[in-house]
Amino acid sequence: MTASLSSSKSRTKSAVAASTASHSSFSSCRPRVLALAALTAALAGCGAEAPESAIDEAADLGEVGQALVSQAKIDAADQIIDDFIANLQAEPGRTPAVCIGYTASGSQFRRVCAGQTRTDSTSDILWPPATTYANDETIFRIGSLSKLFTGSLLAARKLDAAALSGGCSNASAMCYDEKLVDHIGANMASCTVDCAAKNAVTLKNLANHQSGLPKNALLYPLVQYTDPLLEADYVAIALGTPTYSNFGFALLAHALEDNSTQGYRQQVQSRLLGPLGMVDTMVDPSSADIPRLAQSPGNNPGATDAWGPAFDGSGGYHSTLDDLMEFLRWHESYISVPSVDAIRTETVDNKLGWGVEKQWPNGASTDPTLVSKNGASTGFESYIGFLKGTGKGVVVLFAYPDDDPTTVGEAVLDALR
Repeated sequence: MTASLSSSKSRTKSAVAASTASHSSFSSCRPRVLALAALTAALAGCGAEAPESAIDEAADLGEVGQALVSQAKIDAADQIIDDFIANLQAEPGRTPAVCIGYTASGSQFRRVCAGQTRTDSTSDILWPPATTYANDETIFRIGSLSKLFTGSLLAARKLDAAALSGGCSNASAMCYDEKLVDHIGANMASCTVDCAAKNAVTLKNLANHQSGLPKNALLYPLVQYTDPLLEADYVAIALGTPTYSNFGFALLAHALEDNSTQGYRQQVQSRLLGPLGMVDTMVDPSSADIPRLAQSPGNNPGATDAWGPAFDGSGGYHSTLDDLMEFLRWHESYISVPSVDAIRTETVDNKLGWGVEKQWPNGASTDPTLVSKNGASTGFESYIGFLKGTGKGVVVLFAYPDDDPTTVGEAVLDALR
């Protein structure tokens, strides 16, 4: 049984919070905040009031899902999170915002945010100290997790083809094996290197990082790129051994604007974020969002991101723990949105932005398959992953560039499996 999510869903944290106390699978003696100023009191008092806006929730959604995970596994996952946050916050001068959430079954999950962020209406920053605590609506830059939205949009456009006369042969279709050059304005007549190979690059090659394009565009800093400069770069550069490519995803997002009345951002909003109710996921936060932006040390929330607008589909998005947990739970089929449900299977089965691995980094079998993605963006790190078919998943968001969310996320998943 899955819960149905309306496209008009509004944020209702109170319902989640209200269920916290009644869920017997989690200890009622867990500190509700692990932020520097409150950590000692919370540990000592075991139930001390959390500072406003800080969260540590373990709740029962009342949904039917996979079999309950054992308390020992829950405790092991919780200990990994608690130890990591305690160690992070205990380092002198470091109180960076961090949010971690996991799902263990249909009725077991946890969300915890700690660390501090301080903003005012003019986006001046004090670091340290800070006066507000991170919570599940704190906005983080998510870097390459943006590629998951681009992969989802490609899947949506491919699924559209089924409704068109002639399917993928229809001029308005966007299917996986279509050629990139048919959907952008690159002047291939001026190409002098690897021209045949470039003419053969498909949209799915870009989504799978199999195009042979380099990691980044070569001629300018990413922030300076426009779509015409992306096209010029594509004509000029040589292809190499397939590798992870931010450049490739930027071109894919650009290509997805073809045969559409909407730009890339508008399509992502109308085809994915809107139906899922991800109201705090965006490229450009508004002035009203400034107080909720996480701050990375040395990087003001209002600072220009290194990605630039031509790289929106590669790394330009911001999001929150709340939104990304919704995205995760949708992929795990805990919630259903009939208008877009087919997209999630397409993206995972075709590796459209996702990494799909059958082994952990240490070589041991994941048993089951690990589906994941990490990201980085100007002082921020992020990770989302789940064990396919189990309902076990995790989201990690850091406002600090020197920690590895993948290590923490995989450790939590390994503890839960």
